[in-house]
Amino acid sequence: MSLRLKFLIGLTLLFTLLMIGLFAERVHSTRQYVEAQLASTAQDAATSLVYPISRALGKNDVVLAETAIKSLLDRAYFQRIEIVALSGKTMAKMEQAKPIAGVPVWFIKWQHLDPAPGTALLSDGWRQLGRVVVISEPALAYKQLWDVLTHTLALLLATYVISLLVMNFLVRILLQPLSAIEKSANEVQEREFNPIKQLPDTREFRRVVLAFNVMIERVRQFLSIEQQRAEEYRHQAFTDTTTGLDNRRNLDLRLDGLLKKLPQDSIGAAFAIQLEDLSEFNNREGYQKGDAILKQVAHVLLEKMAQQSPLIARLNGTTLFALHFNLNSGQIDQMGDQILASLKEITATLERPLQYGVAIVDFKHGTPKSKLLSTTDLALQQALFNGGESRQRMSANESSNQLPHGSQQWREVLQAAIQDKSWGIQAQSVQNIADKQIVHQELTARLRNQDGPWISAGLFMPMAARHGLLQAAEQSLFDLAISKLENAATLQGQSIALNVGLLGALGSLTGQDEFVARLNKLKKHAARISFEVPEHQLIAAPELARRFARLLRDAGFGFGIDQYGFAATAAALIRELKPNYVKIDRRLISDMAVHKDTKEMILSLIQVAESLNITTIAQGIESEAQLALLKAMKITAMQGYLIGRPEEVI
Repeated sequence: MSLRLKFLIGLTLLFTLLMIGLFAERVHSTRQYVEAQLASTAQDAATSLVYPISRALGKNDVVLAETAIKSLLDRAYFQRIEIVALSGKTMAKMEQAKPIAGVPVWFIKWQHLDPAPGTALLSDGWRQLGRVVVISEPALAYKQLWDVLTHTLALLLATYVISLLVMNFLVRILLQPLSAIEKSANEVQEREFNPIKQLPDTREFRRVVLAFNVMIERVRQFLSIEQQRAEEYRHQAFTDTTTGLDNRRNLDLRLDGLLKKLPQDSIGAAFAIQLEDLSEFNNREGYQKGDAILKQVAHVLLEKMAQQSPLIARLNGTTLFALHFNLNSGQIDQMGDQILASLKEITATLERPLQYGVAIVDFKHGTPKSKLLSTTDLALQQALFNGGESRQRMSANESSNQLPHGSQQWREVLQAAIQDKSWGIQAQSVQNIADKQIVHQELTARLRNQDGPWISAGLFMPMAARHGLLQAAEQSLFDLAISKLENAATLQGQSIALNVGLLGALGSLTGQDEFVARLNKLKKHAARISFEVPEHQLIAAPELARRFARLLRDAGFGFGIDQYGFAATAAALIRELKPNYVKIDRRLISDMAVHKDTKEMILSLIQVAESLNITTIAQGIESEAQLALLKAMKITAMQGYLIGRPEEVI
């Protein structure tokens, strides 16, 4: 109940009591007055009747006495006139009943008037004859009493209504400060701290409002401090201090919900950037420069996402991660290319190269967080294993559910394969274009995850490198490949090519020496064995590349360059390393049918290789049109599905 209503109720009660008191007093005094008036009138009438009645009774003329009474009774002011003898006997009596008009019966019963009779002695000389009794008519008294009551009640009610209106107005003005306090208190609940600007004139309310304003200011300051503290705690808990992006904890808490928000018929994309050897870069260049690079890379994601990403976070020390929901397949590739171009601009300013990889992973509604992150990790490792400065696109929905999930499961699967040598070896033919003779069989490794499908080397080798198992995996695979060379019926009398890299054991001088020492046991097979290294690894470690190529030549083994043609120094590379063959990357072979400049570049590489007596092999030949074009370009050999798919070595 509001204070104003309580004031009005209190005023009503007060007026009610006052009205009852005034009404009762007015009715009582009026009643006393009319009763006294009735008694006085009756007494005057009795006195006026003494002389005529006494004369009539002195003559024993009762009729004359009654005539005198009747003449007075006709005036209608009297109810009864009676002549009583000394003995008490009524000698003459006249009365009338006057109707009481305009007065309620209940009022007459409530305010019953009993007027006092007027009495006068009758005498004839010294002889007493009796007495006359007159009783006044109360009809007019009732009417007068009723009029007084109604007029008084109307006046009091009018006074009450006027007072109520005035009091309501005064109370409204008086309680304005309280209304302002209530409004301000409600605003405080809505986190709006607006002090009361208009101070009341009433001293008590003025003090209350001033105190309330002080309280509001203190509450505002307190909540501001608490809000700032909460934001700081939130920033510390969920924000990466270096890049300003969300941290891994925030990502783990939000990612599941975000993946479920993707519409059923939409494709989402996860973009990840990993900087390779950032810790080494920090040790070499200083942590400030390393942090500056991370901030620039984070800015790239923020700029390219253009506020369209629901999540941009630092996944770990060297990896940044972002989601995007509103891109089609072409736009996803375009954004990946833009991110890659921006990263090249950043790293181009560095004195020493910093390798990086970009992963793009498509996913659909309901894709588990673990699957998305494991696929992203796998794509990143492939991009880095392929030389970095590249992007790898995969699909979390199309990737096999039977692939290892998570870093720990990959480690366990790889360790088991290394220990048990549970690898699969496939061979794909490389064929001369001119006479269709087999040049060699390229051996590729596969890994089985329990009872699931085979996993290609392009998937498991990057993960082996990440977990420090690359050297052990290479050694295990090498032993298995050599055993296949000696024992497999499908390889009898054929040359083989083995893929090796400079990221594992061959990435050090000691490792290369140990590798060559093992090759000495295979001298009898030297003419049948070639080792090929990806172009990007040779360019990344030129000193190791030159040494490894020389060691192989000295030991009598063949040496080839795989995935050749992308480097700007590709022609200079073969002049320096003098490989037995180069395998032109399948992406260039596919692109030359579309872009003339790619075709011209390949043609120039073929001519340089031919001048150095180096065999050129085209990878990924899948159509007769490609084969016809390569024949015209006088390439030496080819490899691809057109001549045969990889087959299991038995």
